[in-house]
Amino acid sequence: MIRGSYTYIIFRKPLDFYGFAVASAIEHMYDRCMTTVADFAELILLSPAELVEAMARHERQAAALALAVAHVNHTGRWADDGSVTMRAWLRSACRMSDQEAAAWVRQGRLLDRCERVAEAGLDGRLSASQLRELARLHRPKYESLMREHQSMLVEQLGPLDAEATAVACTLWRQRADAVLDEHEPPLEPKRHLTISRAADGAALGRFTLDDAAATELEKALGNARTWEGSDDLRTLAERNADALFDIAAFFNKNHESSGTPRHLPHLSLSMNGSTLADTPEAMNDDEQRVVSPSCVDTHLCDCTMHTILRSASGAPLSFGRSRYTVPRSLFRQVAARDGGCRFPGCNRPVRFCDAHHIRYWRHGGTTDYGNLVLLCSRHHHLVHQQQLVLTLEPEGELLVEWRTGGHRRSEPRGAPPRGVAA
Repeated sequence: MIRGSYTYIIFRKPLDFYGFAVASAIEHMYDRCMTTVADFAELILLSPAELVEAMARHERQAAALALAVAHVNHTGRWADDGSVTMRAWLRSACRMSDQEAAAWVRQGRLLDRCERVAEAGLDGRLSASQLRELARLHRPKYESLMREHQSMLVEQLGPLDAEATAVACTLWRQRADAVLDEHEPPLEPKRHLTISRAADGAALGRFTLDDAAATELEKALGNARTWEGSDDLRTLAERNADALFDIAAFFNKNHESSGTPRHLPHLSLSMNGSTLADTPEAMNDDEQRVVSPSCVDTHLCDCTMHTILRSASGAPLSFGRSRYTVPRSLFRQVAARDGGCRFPGCNRPVRFCDAHHIRYWRHGGTTDYGNLVLLCSRHHHLVHQQQLVLTLEPEGELLVEWRTGGHRRSEPRGAPPRGVAA
């Protein structure tokens, strides 16, 4: 527990209780902790003005390190341990993420090739945030023009904050495009999107959209974004991410193609059939990525399924015909009752929804009217991820219970309101 500049380790039992070896280890940890805090106290206990100066020194040192990255990159010594790129070496030797390693390599290349920018980073005229914006501009297309304009860029960007610097860099890129493309035919709008998967399966990416595409995206997010009242504690960024999820799910269900008007996701999964009734440890999709059980359960509720017969060794013997887990007529019947997502507080309409098996399909749940409710994509995944318990009552009211003991209810929105007794 930290109080002021001192560190206390609180023992709830006397040291004799733990035995000599454990007590010695605890005492050693205590001494080491006190020594560490004392050694760094002068670096930690700073005034606001001292913190600003320390940050400036840190950023100047970071610029020097970026140049060191460029130097090591030039020497090629990063390959001594078998690494195939400088970026890969930084990931391994410096325990960096791929994005962080790429940022260091990109900034090192900028400072190595633009001497005036490097000087401004080393003497503090340009901050680390400003250098990052310039590094994003430093692509092969603009490299020679940036070297030509670097003194002007340093002079103009120096007084700006990070947000104004980003705007100025965008304007410079637009003008550079006009100069470089002056004698070329008009180019397609600049749109870039990169997506990669993190170790935990999350998608990470960056995108650049021209004005027209950005406007469409903003409108789509605005249309898909929801707020579910005072119980909705999501930030705007989280609501935007959920809206993007709904947009993608909506397109997958309603894209133009032959077949039924109601398009369902096709997902080929490889799993051991003998464990289907339990919670499988791992399942692979058709790209050999591991799919979480909760995600699989969500798809099994309402998707297009394919049957694969495998031999005892696991080799596929035949690939069966696809079938819908929820027939269209039954989906319409459930939709007429529910009127949209049944999660309490959600107002998503039917077109955004899946049919959810209250008793899971792989646990023997039947595909019939009394075992189905509509859930939007976000809440469908949430129900499976958190293993919420849903109970559909005779009059159509839905009880949602959390494993922590909390519960909420929702009324069906599709049927006309019931009359009030006189």
